[in-house]
Amino acid sequence: MGRGHHNNVELVLVGIALLSAIAYLLNAGILRDDAVFGLDFQWFYVAGLTWLDGRSPYDVKAFEQAWTAGLGTDYVTSFMFPPTTILVSVPLAMMEWSTARLAFAITNLVIFLAGITAVSCHLLQIYGRSRLFQILLLLTLACLVSAVPGTIQIGQVGIMAMSGIIGAIICWRHRLIWASALCVVAATMKPQLTLPALVYLAAIGGLRPLVYGALLSLLITVVVIAMSAGFDPGWLIEGHDRYTSLHFNRPANYAGIPAMFGETGFASAMTGGGALVAVLLALTIGRQAGATGNTNETDAKGRSTDHAFDRRIMQGLLLTFCLTAALMPVRQYDLVIYAPCFLLLVSLERRL
Repeated sequence: MGRGHHNNVELVLVGIALLSAIAYLLNAGILRDDAVFGLDFQWFYVAGLTWLDGRSPYDVKAFEQAWTAGLGTDYVTSFMFPPTTILVSVPLAMMEWSTARLAFAITNLVIFLAGITAVSCHLLQIYGRSRLFQILLLLTLACLVSAVPGTIQIGQVGIMAMSGIIGAIICWRHRLIWASALCVVAATMKPQLTLPALVYLAAIGGLRPLVYGALLSLLITVVVIAMSAGFDPGWLIEGHDRYTSLHFNRPANYAGIPAMFGETGFASAMTGGGALVAVLLALTIGRQAGATGNTNETDAKGRSTDHAFDRRIMQGLLLTFCLTAALMPVRQYDLVIYAPCFLLLVSLERRL
């Protein structure tokens, strides 16, 4: 009885710590209205204005005109995000600027909490309530990763992409194939953050939702081109030149190993090479995780009961996320990917 009481006290204390961590996210990510609030969201907002005007944000001239007209500030650089970001850009561009950036910040916070909650619930399903305290404690640490409020504050899509790949894997394990495919679409919003994990998904056996998600993304791209009355490949060349001319967008400002070579003649080679190594290692890890096969055992609700396979998947995903942070061309605010890594530590064989 005494031990049970002690456990209850521990759970209450870690629950308080978790609420404090969420309050930190709210304060640092949304309530602190300073000069950088919505800084990167400007690109998505203006892209939405451009699409609503029947033009393409990949057309540098059209994007520049929409920027000046919509924000009333000097144009900075081109829009180089995937067409699937239209799912975010267009709805928010229908709002007034200050309302839109606040709505995007709140959406990012909600999606982050939903994503890590989904991981927590999945881990509880695999390991049982005996790991509840550990999972809540690691959930608290996940909320304290500084890149998370940073991403929320400036208005980037890394949280959406990260939560997308998490959702894709968990939904696939619950045989929700089309839900998994929709999560894959979300993951394509920032491919440099999710490409290794998408390859990992295919390697462990989730090729079907990956293909469906890719087809949906292709359909969105076709719709985007139709909305923009065509597409000129020259736009991408011009946009890339302008994008990389901005010092912040050069390899030296990446967060991982490629940044070490950012000011040398090996920058491009190391950036491309690092990404290739990350993808190949993710493929290898995925093949090993799925090597013994999946029994496809489920309970009455369709939830996976092959927990040995699920544990291998979670361990492999932890490695894949770490490789992404180390080798892919990501920035410091993209290190939101470390947040689920804290939770995935539960999948290691040793008890924490």
